Amino acid sequence: MANDIMDRAIAALEAYGYVKVGERYVYPGKQTQQWMSQGDHFLRFDDPSAVPIPYRVREDAAVREGLDHTNTAHSEHFDWDWPPEEVAKIYEGAAIQ
Repeated sequence: MANDIMDRAIAALEAYGYVKVGERYVYPGKQTQQWMSQGDHFLRFDDPSAVPIPYRVREDAAVREGLDHTNTAHSEHFDWDWPPEEVAKIYEGAAIQ
């Protein structure tokens, strides 16, 4: 089941125009999100040389205001793993026809 949704997410990225370059899915010619598959989830990057973009603030985070995902002291307050369902939802239906 997990592989099915990962396959669906990757298919959605590729249908949208992303190609795999090294470990990441990139959109050629545009500076946009890059995605890295990590087993059963994805990491998202908005800047290829930067830290990943978190999926969300953790539900059990003790702190909710003033968080900075680039500050390593704050990293425990974020969920970094993007579920493949979310990636598929973003790109399915938006694929270039």
